[in-house]
Amino acid sequence: MVDRVIAINPGATSTKIGYFENDTLIFKKEFTYAYDEIAKYDSIMEQYDFRFKDIVDWLESNHMSKGSLDAAVGRGGLLPPVNAGAYVVDDAIIDCLTYHPVLEHASNLGASLARGIAEKFGATNCEAYIYDPVTVDQMDDIARISV
Repeated sequence: MVDRVIAINPGATSTKIGYFENDTLIFKKEFTYAYDEIAKYDSIMEQYDFRFKDIVDWLESNHMSKGSLDAAVGRGGLLPPVNAGAYVVDDAIIDCLTYHPVLEHASNLGASLARGIAEKFGATNCEAYIYDPVTVDQMDDIARISV
């Protein structure tokens, strides 16, 4: 069985995607955006529609359709401190990153983009994940004293 996974990394002025079959990168794409194009949005989350459309259009041009993916993974956003690892994207994560993020950051779009792509291109039981959000915190309490 081949595991088909897309990884999505939204950055300040770009969105990078990679499509993998098992451990092999099959194709990758970077969408870049001019500062003026990004600046017209009041918040990071308002950029969802145009970034999502770029990804969808490109995947469709590469013959991807419903059932093409087993998982979608987005860059983890600025959640409250969490342990390292993978997290299934659920309504609570989307709500936190949309309405209560630690800070505004492009990575906050990762969960929403992964969920949208999983819904559009996923096989049955396709999940959306985030992995190692940038707020991973596994520091021992005693270590915090010296910080």
